[in-house]
Amino acid sequence: MGIEQDPANFTPSNTRFQWGSSSIRRRFRTNEITSTPIAGVSYVSTPVMEEDDAVDGDFYLLAKSYFDCREYRRAAHVLRDQTGKKSVFLRCYALYLEINR
Repeated sequence: MGIEQDPANFTPSNTRFQWGSSSIRRRFRTNEITSTPIAGVSYVSTPVMEEDDAVDGDFYLLAKSYFDCREYRRAAHVLRDQTGKKSVFLRCYALYLEINR
């Protein structure tokens, strides 16, 4: 019952597990030379803050740290005068969580 396969086709050279055929080996080859940029300069781009994030950045980070500590009322108080999208959302969500405690 079932499909019989020719055992001659299963020599080590015909299997899918031969050297270099593994996708993990292809992904993590160690024989490729990777060089660092000259003089240690990194060319990784820094994300540019949106306009409202640039204005509210410090207040948002402070409020986010309060929020992470579950001090929702304090987080909402820090953001009371901020108008950025993230700040307004975090303030409303902090007030919602404070009310429903």
